[in-house]
Amino acid sequence: MQMKFKCIVLTLPVLFSMIASSMSDAAEKITVSYSSRTYAFLPAQVAVAKGFFKDENLDSLLIQMRS
Repeated sequence: MQMKFKCIVLTLPVLFSMIASSMSDAAEKITVSYSSRTYAFLPAQVAVAKGFFKDENLDSLLIQMRS
């Protein structure tokens, strides 16, 4: 009985760390909307092109909406 308890106690931290690491790998999805293609929209487009959102673990979606 003591051996089973020790095995459980030793494997739980490993399981928790595996779950935590798999949860942190998923990128958070964000949506950036803009009304027209003007210079005000340029910083968001440059950030996507340069990969700034991916560096911060964000999955970005740029959507042009009606003003």
